Amino acid sequence: MSMSPLVQPLHIFRKDAIHLWPETLISVALLAAFGWAQVHTWVPQEGFNPASLGVGFLVVLLPVMWLVLMSRLVHDEELVGDRQFWITRPYTWYSLLLSKILYLFVFIGLPLIVMQMILLHHAGLYPMLVIPAVLKNLGMVAVIFLLPLLVIAAVTATFIRYISSALAGVIYLFIVFLIAGYNWGDSLGAPYVIYFISISLLLILLAALLIQYALRKTFIARIMLIALPLVFIVFALITPVNLFSAHRFPDVSVGKLTFVDDPNLHQAEGNVFSIEHKNLIQIPVHVELTGISDENFVVVERVHFTIDGPNGYHYNSDWIGDQYTFSNDVPNAILPVPMPTSVFDKIRNQPVAMHIELGTQTFRAGTPYTVTATEKPFPIPGHAICVVAPDTGVLECRFPYSNPDIVQVTATAHSGNCANPGPQQAQAGTLLQPSTLPVRFSPVDITNTTLKVGNTDVPLCPGTPATFRSAIAGEYGRIHLDISNITLDPYAFRVNPAAMHGPRQPPPPQQ
Repeated sequence: MSMSPLVQPLHIFRKDAIHLWPETLISVALLAAFGWAQVHTWVPQEGFNPASLGVGFLVVLLPVMWLVLMSRLVHDEELVGDRQFWITRPYTWYSLLLSKILYLFVFIGLPLIVMQMILLHHAGLYPMLVIPAVLKNLGMVAVIFLLPLLVIAAVTATFIRYISSALAGVIYLFIVFLIAGYNWGDSLGAPYVIYFISISLLLILLAALLIQYALRKTFIARIMLIALPLVFIVFALITPVNLFSAHRFPDVSVGKLTFVDDPNLHQAEGNVFSIEHKNLIQIPVHVELTGISDENFVVVERVHFTIDGPNGYHYNSDWIGDQYTFSNDVPNAILPVPMPTSVFDKIRNQPVAMHIELGTQTFRAGTPYTVTATEKPFPIPGHAICVVAPDTGVLECRFPYSNPDIVQVTATAHSGNCANPGPQQAQAGTLLQPSTLPVRFSPVDITNTTLKVGNTDVPLCPGTPATFRSAIAGEYGRIHLDISNITLDPYAFRVNPAAMHGPRQPPPPQQ
């Protein structure tokens, strides 16, 4: 007698829960152990902290345990071949697949959510305020870890083949990614490309999973998995880098750069440095950003340039990835321009004209939030909290999952220390940098930082008012730089071999 589409997945789920309780119990226990060890890494301790070693070990062990559990879960109703016992039962493929997804959600997803909510609460944060971040992180865990393991298990017949396929797949993906990144890094880093790549990878994985469960076309599903890493190379070759960059960075001026032609700013003697077939030309410039206060800044994300040299020589670059910052409080800066070595070698000692376009994004300082820094947790924007260490004056801030923005911290610092403040005062500051990890087992991102006056570390003493301002991402635009006459060789970044190997001994006196 057949079951209804709603009852059948629950029936299979119940069967799996009874059959796989040892593996499931170990997986949940490892999550609990990770949470326990993570809490103990937050306790200040001199010397070696065994909890940190335990956290590192469990971060590796958890995905391995999920890999084992996935194999047992999927191979109970083997999909490879045509002699599976479950085909003779009144199972439908979508009920079978739904039961496996339900099992993963109940015994991996829910325990992970509970563990992370407990950690957020224990860290002094507010779990209910960051539920969207909790669910987003769970989705990233599912896509990055669980979905690939589920698909590999579906196209393999035994645990040994499953393990070897997963290991070979990781190595294969890593090699292809390195090759694509080394040869076509600028294309892969173009605007919007990461979204197209991510969607393509997800669709291929889902398609392979559905083909295997619905049709049991193992060969087709395996071919799709083999082709999966090649997505990086395909997008590297077909991406219209210039079109995407021109769309992301409209030709709206956000400032002005002026070339500073000063022989004192030429690079020191040494060998011209080259990496990935490119030389770095460091052009001294004077910065004038329009409509931007000293508290705001501009981040350059991509650069495009043309060169006109003697005998009609002309070179027009693609939009190249780069990353540096301009602000009005630093009017004199260095503009680094990556240039193909083949181009640089042709014109390095000849006077040329250059036109440079910079693709930029403006970041504006948000509303200041001033709070008295104390030894006890005090709130800051972003549902986060901070404390200061009374003995060292180090600022420790805890964010739920990650700090989404660059946060500027400023306060008045005294000469001396917190126990004996000196008479002199100065404005000190630091930046809390955002985290770039796409997925986290621990939901608490801890940042320890020290305020600085210039390059000198200064303590933030308890009782001192501190101001926090987030950098709000603003509009995209461009900055242009025209140089009518420049010889590139004096501005090429160089490495001095003598400096790398220490100072040379002076020559012996001549007789």
